[in-house]
Amino acid sequence: MAVAVGLLASVTALLAVMVISLLRSHAEILKALHDLGVTLDPSERPAAAPRTAVGVPAPRTGGPARVEDLAGVAPGGGATQIAVVGAEHRTLLAFLTTGCLTCRSFWESLAGPVDVMGARVVIVTKDPSEESESSVRGLAPAEVPVIMSSSAWDGYGVEVAPYFVLVDGQERSVVGEGAAATWEQVRQLLNQAVADASDPRRRLSAEEALAAAGVGPGHGSLRPPISGSPDGDQATA
Repeated sequence: MAVAVGLLASVTALLAVMVISLLRSHAEILKALHDLGVTLDPSERPAAAPRTAVGVPAPRTGGPARVEDLAGVAPGGGATQIAVVGAEHRTLLAFLTTGCLTCRSFWESLAGPVDVMGARVVIVTKDPSEESESSVRGLAPAEVPVIMSSSAWDGYGVEVAPYFVLVDGQERSVVGEGAAATWEQVRQLLNQAVADASDPRRRLSAEEALAAAGVGPGHGSLRPPISGSPDGDQATA
């Protein structure tokens, strides 16, 4: 009886070691896939990495925002909404304030035509309780929609200004985002974000990603040790 109990205990311990080893190997494989920008969740889109232009505050680091329509107040008017989700053209959300000098240059330049990847530009300020409505009216370009909406700043996770978020309404995704001091910097950071998102390495199959990470058939991390030691050696032929 004692022999049977001892044998059962040994088998149980061996199984525990194998399970722990498999879990550790699984975690290492998932980390390798993540480092390559590959996700095994088909519903998850690649993250558009926030980028920072030289000389402006760092953007948020909480990851891509949820795409949503804008609701707030029109300068000098009542409640208003601006559709983003489902829009035929991409929308560039320009989060600006009336107080910073860098923002002022964007306000002034938007009085004329500005092309950023063919997107429709929408200026987003904070609510009248946090931003001077008369100043917004004085700066608002005639041909560019302006909405005062602190909820939009919260919804898109914006913490600094000027900050720009390029949204694809048809895909319900953030194409790129970041802080910038000039339109040229805005174009550069968004072009780079689009290039990163289209990088073939971000769309590797699980098998290709494993191979790129050096994990191929017969790799030691894909089979558990069979010795009784927690750090046991791999089985040898």
